[in-house]
Amino acid sequence: MLSIVTHKQIILLDRSAFEKLSYSDIEKFNERFHIVCPDVFLSECFNPSNDARKEAITKKISRFDGLYIFVEENSDELLTHRGILDKISSRHLKFENVNRRCLRFMHPTKVLEALSLKWLRNLMDFYNKDLNQRGYNIYVDGSSEGLSLNEYIDSLAVKDDSIDKKEMKNEFKKIGMLGTSQEPDDIAKTVDYLVFREFFFKDEEELTHEEIKLIIKSGIPYNSYSNSHKYILFHHWMICYLLSGEAVGMKGLDKSYFNDLMYCNYVPFSYRFVTAEKTFPLVLKPISDRFDFFSFVTFEEFKDSFLV
Repeated sequence: MLSIVTHKQIILLDRSAFEKLSYSDIEKFNERFHIVCPDVFLSECFNPSNDARKEAITKKISRFDGLYIFVEENSDELLTHRGILDKISSRHLKFENVNRRCLRFMHPTKVLEALSLKWLRNLMDFYNKDLNQRGYNIYVDGSSEGLSLNEYIDSLAVKDDSIDKKEMKNEFKKIGMLGTSQEPDDIAKTVDYLVFREFFFKDEEELTHEEIKLIIKSGIPYNSYSNSHKYILFHHWMICYLLSGEAVGMKGLDKSYFNDLMYCNYVPFSYRFVTAEKTFPLVLKPISDRFDFFSFVTFEEFKDSFLV
């Protein structure tokens, strides 16, 4: 994990975990940890629609010794995860140096006075939506109207009455076609395939589809790459994971899925990610199974281990 010049570990909390902290919890937290506050956390916490809630959150955040925020080098401008990726991709900044050069420790009142994040809250509200709707992830014949997997198979069967729909669905499941499962583990395997095709297939053009499946089944060696290259792979993996999960209504996601998954981009720069969301750990586990710089715990696990 990354560290900066401090004897305390840097912890990333999502809003759900932060709001479960009591004042006595914060006192214990301050003894061992610093809290890192990326743009998504600041937006969710400092721009609530309810004034009473905003006042309560502001009062609680002021109990921290200070806040670490990501800023542009030699500037007060907030640095987003996209900005971090651009710097690493351009070799302007190595992954190992992000915390040292882009994390700034500020008193909570200074953060509250300096930042205006309504634009970001509006952006996240725009992306969040009801995931209980049917997935429309298959497009045919240039149509902008998506079909569910079953609808797609039905349309093929209409054109060819020799098609066994059950057998075809099973074949689609074998190759991990998007829409065959809502389980995070299954969707993550599909994402592995997409990432492999995008980043590695050029060097493996002679491989058959069956050989590619075997490679993915044994696990793509993400952790064999340098941290900077691994973070670039991780970022693209996360984009595929978000879009694929959204398309099929992945288990563990809710209306705030966009906010929730934005936090993941900052987990590699913290000691640990703490969430109090009940089902979100289902979504996080396939990520931690693949990337060794991604670590998370539930709020209850964190409290029992460190805040007793």
